[in-house]
Amino acid sequence: MNDKNTIIKPASLIIKLDILDDYGRKVKSPYKIQKGANEFTCEATYVDNTTERFAAFWTCPMILPRGGVDF
Repeated sequence: MNDKNTIIKPASLIIKLDILDDYGRKVKSPYKIQKGANEFTCEATYVDNTTERFAAFWTCPMILPRGGVDF
């Protein structure tokens, strides 16, 4: 939900995306799942060097080596 004073920047101005853990630290790849909740946030860096955080979600299916798709 955005109020009238919020400026929404287009995704085309993003120059870098980072995935952050619960503590706001950049996640290393590959990420080793921890015991308990594994919650993430995305941080976008724009061409003007400002950043914005938003909820992380994945929508890309993984194609399995033996065929099929994992969502």
